[in-house]
Amino acid sequence: SLVDASAPSVRARAAAALARLFEANDNRPADAPQAFRSALLMRLGDADRAVRVAAAAALAAMRDAQWADVIKGDARDCARLAAVRGPKATAVLVFILCNAADPDDRVAAADALGTRDHDLELLALNALCACVSEPSLEPRLRVAALRALAALLREPDLDDDDA
Repeated sequence: SLVDASAPSVRARAAAALARLFEANDNRPADAPQAFRSALLMRLGDADRAVRVAAAAALAAMRDAQWADVIKGDARDCARLAAVRGPKATAVLVFILCNAADPDDRVAAADALGTRDHDLELLALNALCACVSEPSLEPRLRVAALRALAALLREPDLDDDDA
């Protein structure tokens, strides 16, 4: 199932099965059942890259193709997510920051969060603060989270004309 926390391969297979279901259905609804869509959106921030890719493919089959262009299962996923507008992308980055199995993905998510204008700023700030203050995390992740916080909290530069 998509919510099986213990087995990434099960989550990936569940997402792939949903993709096949919607691809095979010539009369698929324009709006897929909301429960499936919500579960798949959560899996875009899964701990495992393969699950994230399968969820993006399933969403594409449900006529939400933007995610398949962004989530490809490589080291650039978070950079591509940073360019996507809206709260869903911010939430996905926070999920990756907090849950990714690969430490490089978590660092990339922190870096990406520091470049965004946030619609879920409080969620991002809380997740980044939690990373900075957690002593069991790798130092490079804590430093990336601190850099992102500094970027988010920086005052905008004022032009000389505004002074």
